[in-house]
Amino acid sequence: MFALIRRTFLVTGALTLGAACATAAPIYRMTIPEPVAPYDHISVGVLNNRGDTAARMYLEVDYQNTVRTFIRASDGQLQVLPIPPALGWDSGYLVAINDAKQAIYSDETKPTARYFWDPIRGWVQILPPVEWSYVGYHVTGLNQKGDVVGYFDGLAPHDVQSTTAFSWTIIGGFRLFKPDETAYFVAVNSKRQVASNLAFLAFDHRPPAVAGNSAVRSQLGHDVLWVGDRAVNSGRELRLADKLGYSIQSAAYDINEAGAMAVTASGADLRSAMCVWRRKEELRCLDLPDNASQSLYGIGGADELLYVTNNGSIGEEAHIWRVGEEPVALKDALEPGSPAIGSVSVGDINESGVIRGGVTLVDGTRRSAIFTPLN
Repeated sequence: MFALIRRTFLVTGALTLGAACATAAPIYRMTIPEPVAPYDHISVGVLNNRGDTAARMYLEVDYQNTVRTFIRASDGQLQVLPIPPALGWDSGYLVAINDAKQAIYSDETKPTARYFWDPIRGWVQILPPVEWSYVGYHVTGLNQKGDVVGYFDGLAPHDVQSTTAFSWTIIGGFRLFKPDETAYFVAVNSKRQVASNLAFLAFDHRPPAVAGNSAVRSQLGHDVLWVGDRAVNSGRELRLADKLGYSIQSAAYDINEAGAMAVTASGADLRSAMCVWRRKEELRCLDLPDNASQSLYGIGGADELLYVTNNGSIGEEAHIWRVGEEPVALKDALEPGSPAIGSVSVGDINESGVIRGGVTLVDGTRRSAIFTPLN
């Protein structure tokens, strides 16, 4: 979706990628969760930093009438969640879960089916004031403090040039980012730092004159929301890019507890790279082969990027990249003795580096899976 920027001008001087470190290659233990009676299927949805998961279990022959969402603790204990109010059946999905087992839920087929789950209060609807005007709204992130972040569609659904970011808490309700800023929030950590995207207009960027996004690390304040550092902005990075004939844009995807962000960056050549952005002007990027498309899924607590490449005939492959090391295909990083698998898919990564995903077994069966780093 976003083209990328060459390392030669984006990462300069002290920011140049280092040589691969002589560290042991990562090894992961694969666990395939099993459903409990009477259910015969399980699908793991989201993962918190403690290793608790939100899983959906159901009977294959009667999905609509049997599907239920459970919080499955790391010790194996299960808590079934009641179906959110006003929903005839559990048709949506949990977007995120924190260590307090609070969660956010969304059913995008219904205009206001956005809910916050609290173990004490139960379901609380995340409902904007009736006087606010918007096309739609989305919840995208939840931190350990119970802050929820998301964005409103403005002129058209998913139009990044007309969106408004928000935060929400069960006590304080909604807070808009800035009515005059087009932005959307994608993730939030316990420091209340937010992985954000701000839109810029075509005349702000050259060459070529194209509209796009700038990745931003924002901060939730007690009373207002204010803009933090930009990964790519109209200052030093754009002046350097302009001098070299490039136009830079970037997009944020995730943020870890230390404030490091998973971002993509792009240039006028329309090639994109995935990057770890640790602090202001500290961007470490990974270039991919020209024939590879990629999808960025998240960042772990050790600043490791979780991403998927698609090389055409090879198909999709999930990878882990640690700055200073070579990328590793998750399929090839499983501990010896792991079950034979055909392919690996991924969903997200937590602060401990545990990955939620799925596997296709050699017989073609698809199963949810958890990948836990051993080193």
